[in-house]
Formats: sequence, C-alpha cells, structure tokens
Amino acid sequence: MICDWRGILTKDLAQCHSMFFGELYEVDEPLFRLNTVDAPGFDWGASLVDQGDDGEIRAFIAFKRAPKAWRTSSPDALHLSTLGFVDAEAGFRVFTEAVNRIRDRGFDSIIYGMEERHF
Repeated sequence: MICDWRGILTKDLAQCHSMFFGELYEVDEPLFRLNTVDAPGFDWGASLVDQGDDGEIRAFIAFKRAPKAWRTSSPDALHLSTLGFVDAEAGFRVFTEAVNRIRDRGFDSIIYGMEERHF
C-alpha cells in the first residue's frame, strides 16, 4: 500500500535507507529525521512510502521544496532528497506514484539533490 509519511516510524525508514545504501552510507534515526521530516521544505504531499500488509517498508521516496530565497532552475521544481527500496518493483511503484502526484500538483520538474540538508 502506498501512502504518505504520516504515521510511519522514521526508524523504519532509516533502516530501509541504510539497507538500500549499505554500511558506508548508514544513517541513524536522528540524522534521517534531520534530513527529512525535520528539514525545512520537506514535502509531505510528494514523499511516499510503499508498506506491505505486514507493516514492512518496501520502498520510500522523500522530496523537498527549495527555500524561496534560493534560485533554482525552476520555481515549480521539487528536489528528490532520497529514496530506498527492498526490491526494484516496489521502488518503481513508489517513484511512479510520486511523479503522478507531483504533476497533479502543478510541479514541472524533479531536481536530484541540491536541496537543504541533502544526504
């Protein structure tokens, strides 16, 4: 089931992130929260989770808006901050759903990184 981040434990998302990126880029929950839900510009509408019936996080994606004072290539762009998944199909599903929601909200592009508190 794909849903937004509300009600999802950030410790579970941090664990999925660390499994996806490996030991070299492992993050703990406080750092994960700092760079996502506690960061300025975190976009609750575009950031999504694919969660199994058993509660397991299968995939997630996090987006942020650039601060208004920043000059970006497009004011109607969102920044892809991070993503992670346990299998490619789940990752594809959550990314596709996020892109659809982003388009429905009037954003015209996705920028990878370059946002405040990027991983």
